[in-house]
Amino acid sequence: MERWRDGTRDPVRVDKAALEEESGADCGPAAGAILYVDIVGFSKLPLATARGLVEAVESEVSRFMRHINWRGNSLPIFVPTGDGFLVTYVGRCWLATALAIHLYKYLACWRWQGKDAGQHIRAGLHTGRYRPRTDTTGRANVEGHDIVIARRIVDFSDHGCHFLASERATAELESDAKEGIGNGRSTHRDCSKDKYAFSEDDGLRRYCDDRGVPYDCLLLSDGQVLTLRRIRDPNTESGKLVDKHGQEYDVFNVYASSDVGQDVLPARLCYADEGDARG
Repeated sequence: MERWRDGTRDPVRVDKAALEEESGADCGPAAGAILYVDIVGFSKLPLATARGLVEAVESEVSRFMRHINWRGNSLPIFVPTGDGFLVTYVGRCWLATALAIHLYKYLACWRWQGKDAGQHIRAGLHTGRYRPRTDTTGRANVEGHDIVIARRIVDFSDHGCHFLASERATAELESDAKEGIGNGRSTHRDCSKDKYAFSEDDGLRRYCDDRGVPYDCLLLSDGQVLTLRRIRDPNTESGKLVDKHGQEYDVFNVYASSDVGQDVLPARLCYADEGDARG
C-alpha cells in the first residue's frame, strides 16, 4: 500500500507506526471519492506479464497522484486488490475521473518487453463515507458501506470494459460541471437528467492545471466529450440495477471514446433515454 505524503514528490511506503502517527490508529470516518479499477482478463495473463502490468499500473497511479498537494488527513489511500486497485481520498470525483480516463488511455497503448501489450480495465466510481484502518500486517486499508457500493458498481460491468458511476458520483460531476470544472456545459435529452455530456476542452485540462496534476495526450484528446448516461434494467419494476443481494442501484455509464469506457451495454440492459433493451 502506498500513500502520497504532502511536501514530497515521491510515494513513500507507510508502516503501521507512521500511519498511526499521521492520522491515529482509530481514524474517524472520512468522506470523499472512491474509485475501483479492475484489469480485464488479468487471470489469463502469463505470470511475468501480470507482475509487470501491476507494477506499471501502480507506478502510473503514483506518477499521476504525487503532484497533488495533499493536506492533513486528505492523503489518498491506495489498496491493491490483486487484479486492480482501490483508491480513496477526501475530495471531489473529478480527480478520480481524470485518473480513470488516464489509465484507460495509458493501458490501451501499454507495451511489455518492447511489444504492444495493450490491456483493458473496468472502473467504478462512487462517493461516500469510509473509515481508514490498518490491517493485521500494518498496512493501511479502508472499510465501510460505501466501499462495498463502489465494488458493486464495478461488478455491474460483468466482463466488459465499462466505466460506471453511482448516481451520487454523477450528481457531483454534474454539479462541478455547472460550476465550470466540466467546462460548464451539460446536455439533457428531453429535459431529463438521464444524460450529461461534458466537453473536455477547458474542463478537465483546467482542473488538472489548477491542481498541478500532470496532463498529457493520454487524457482526453481535443474535441472529445465525456458522456454519462443512466442505465436501466427493463427486467426490474423500478428499472434500477440489482446486485446479487437484491439491493437496487442507480448507475450511469461513463464513456468518451473507444478507449475510455464502453458505450455498448450488456444485452440485458439499456439506457434510460432509450426504449427497450439493446440486443
